Amino acid sequence: MARNTMTKQINGFIIKKDAPGLTATKIENKIGLRMVQNGDIVMKKVFVPDEDRLPDLNSFQDTNKVLAVSRLTVTWQPIGVSMGVYDMCHRYLKERKQFGAPLAAFQILQQKLVHMLGNVQAMILLGWRLCKLYEKGEMTPGQASLGKAWISAKARETVAIGRELLGGNGILSDFLVAKAFCDLEPIYTYEGTYDINSLVTGREITGLASFKPAALGQRSRM
Repeated sequence: MARNTMTKQINGFIIKKDAPGLTATKIENKIGLRMVQNGDIVMKKVFVPDEDRLPDLNSFQDTNKVLAVSRLTVTWQPIGVSMGVYDMCHRYLKERKQFGAPLAAFQILQQKLVHMLGNVQAMILLGWRLCKLYEKGEMTPGQASLGKAWISAKARETVAIGRELLGGNGILSDFLVAKAFCDLEPIYTYEGTYDINSLVTGREITGLASFKPAALGQRSRM
């Protein structure tokens, strides 16, 4: 994506990997979503011919359509992670015994497990609702942003509770909860941070954009 200096609009471009001036270096030492290969991309006087310009991406509004759809699909990642962690914790509490009884028999642990299940059910329902709106062509960017922000935040909370339920085992890779804990951090951040997605939704429901303070650029009376 880049701003067209003639039209002042955001356009989309394809940059070939062998383009002169383009370098991409793999980012090492990630602790989350290690299967996703990220890189530092540097462009120095890279020439992109007009034939490599995406024909249907001619404004920031067009870009927003792409972001809305991608945010919808990303909402199902934290849902899946949370379901997996809930399943792991459910089995762990029923199988592991302490003081002669399964951990699942203790009140506070049941409460935490139910809290996780409630979060998972709510996340699934919101994700399903967004998909139905999208199928009807009625999903708005604000709704997609709300879904991504809220679901990823609830997933973060859910996995943190799961880590608590496993005690010391919760930080061991053997039980995969710690891995899920780490994987949720980039999911919480990418496709728009929680804060930015909240502002996108806030703009939609109030009609007021707060990305820049209203007083920005005004001279202080102090």
